[in-house]
Amino acid sequence: MSTSWYSTTLLDAVQRRARPGEYVPYGTLEAALAVCTPFDADNLASTAYRHGRYHFAETAWLSAYTALAGNLGPEHPDALAARESRANVLRELGRPAEAESEHRAIAGIAARVFGPEHPRALSARSGRAFALIRMGRPAEAEAEFRAVRDAASRALGPEHDVTMTSRHLHAIALHNLGRLAEAEAENRSVLAVWTGDLGAEDLGTLYSRGNLASVLYDTGRREEAQNEASAILAIRTRVLGPEHPDTLHIRAFRASVLRELERPAEAESEHRAIAGIAARVFGPDHPQVLSARK
Repeated sequence: MSTSWYSTTLLDAVQRRARPGEYVPYGTLEAALAVCTPFDADNLASTAYRHGRYHFAETAWLSAYTALAGNLGPEHPDALAARESRANVLRELGRPAEAESEHRAIAGIAARVFGPEHPRALSARSGRAFALIRMGRPAEAEAEFRAVRDAASRALGPEHDVTMTSRHLHAIALHNLGRLAEAEAENRSVLAVWTGDLGAEDLGTLYSRGNLASVLYDTGRREEAQNEASAILAIRTRVLGPEHPDTLHIRAFRASVLRELERPAEAESEHRAIAGIAARVFGPDHPQVLSARK
């Protein structure tokens, strides 16, 4: 029997015994990761990422990349894909400088090996620009997103995933620069395409809708922002669960909007609930806990 068979059997056995909504324990995931193939490690990382378990996702993608780079070479498409996925999760873990460095390296390799307009090269450039936003450099990010959007639209098509993602992130850069009318227009355009192509409950669609809600808030349209946030919260709670970081994020945003709408009792109750969930799931010193308590 292969070691990968044992890892799959272990996970299946644990999941069959779990109650609805329960996560596989970290110890079980780590035991499975220790004996699985690089491709199974990549699948484990993807599943963990979707469920908001970013620390394990980063570990699993690093394992997948290390093995793939060793077996196939660091410039192989599968190795670069795992490396880029890890770079994305580094950003979510609050390590944007590391993410920016990784995306820059991946973009350079992909452009040299596959060409500057290859999807991997353009995707990594978008990832780098997103990290720049998190590093407080939105003007640089906005210029890079425009460049990626134009190149991707020309080489891959206007509705290719790389093109649409660059537009989605470009709207975030515009928002950060205070160009709210442009940000709203771009958000609405992306949201219309993704809702039609991916569905209203797709994670990308919900991210775009959440960005729109944030823009509405900053343009002073608090009631519209609250309505959008409530709708997103209902979908994320059903699809991702009440403890997922994305669910807690939009719930916290909605609570802040409620406070601005002079509904302080509801806002206080929501923030207290968020702090309790985040403390139990992520620990008492997690930024989500501290923010909700504040």
